[in-house]
Amino acid sequence: MKSILAVLALAALIIPAQAEEGKEAPKKGGNPAKMLKKKDTDGNGTLSLEEFVKGAPDADKATKAFKRKDKDSDGQLTLDELKAKPAKGAGKGKKKDGE
Repeated sequence: MKSILAVLALAALIIPAQAEEGKEAPKKGGNPAKMLKKKDTDGNGTLSLEEFVKGAPDADKATKAFKRKDKDSDGQLTLDELKAKPAKGAGKGKKKDGE
């Protein structure tokens, strides 16, 4: 009887842990082309702020990331803008001179 209880207790610990492994974590630096294809709901080949932020776990962070990536400030992210690496030190909380 004790061995059955031990097996059940062990199963109760293992099954939820395996379920957590199956969940997809948010990806940083994933495939920009795949992200564009998936999120471009209007099919225009670019991402609007709304498309970019939709489904993000933190809308504020996603909005800030969108604004950093939108180099030409046209309100749309192209594949080239999505592929661009952030400038060294960007987003590290460093203040500009005079702030």
